[in-house]
This record gives sequence, structure tokens and C-alpha cells, in this order.
Amino acid sequence: MKRKLLTLSGFGISIVFFILTINLTVIHFSNERYEKILTEYSELNCEEMKDRFVKDLENDELKHFSGGFAGTGNLGKNLKKYDIEHFDLGCIIRSNLMCYSELVWEHLKEKENVEIAQLYE
Repeated sequence: MKRKLLTLSGFGISIVFFILTINLTVIHFSNERYEKILTEYSELNCEEMKDRFVKDLENDELKHFSGGFAGTGNLGKNLKKYDIEHFDLGCIIRSNLMCYSELVWEHLKEKENVEIAQLYE
């Protein structure tokens, strides 16, 4: 009986480690993707960002980059409603990324009649 109990507890621990491994793997690949996108977009100037925005719009892969000292509130959650991926850069503000985000703001205003300030609430 005692041996069977030890086997069951070993099986339970194995399940826990398996689930943890899967979770950490998903987090790792998510972080890797995030860094890849930031690196790729950071290398573009404002003119190139316009072309990238058009390509992303055609592929339904819009992104929004925000940064600065103020918090983003519900911005990320609210952008998801419009299928826009949000990248919160903390205190960093990169002018080329802001060029792209301004195009997103114009798109939201034109197509959805939504001001970006409304999405922070």
C-alpha cells in the first residue's frame, strides 16, 4: 500500500513538472516573439513605418506601441477589441515606433470613430 502511494505521489509530481514545463515554454516563446517584433520595428524609420503599417493592416496584424511615465490603464485590453496587439515599452519612447502608433490612432479614428484617449479608460 505504501509503495503504491509513493508511486501515485511521484506521478502527481511528474504531472506538476510537466505542466510547469509547458507553461514556461509558452512564456519563453511569447517573450522571444515580443523581442523579435520590437527589434524588427525599432530598426525602421518613420517612412518605412508607413509601409509596414499598410502591410500590417492588410494582414490584420496591427500593433500599438506606447511608452512614457504615465500608465497605460486599460489600453492593452481595449486595443484587443479592435484586434490590435499592444506593446507597452515602459519609460522608453522611440519616435519611429510612435510614427507607427500615430497611424494606428488615425486608423481607429477613421474606421472605428474611436479616439486613442478613450481606450485608456
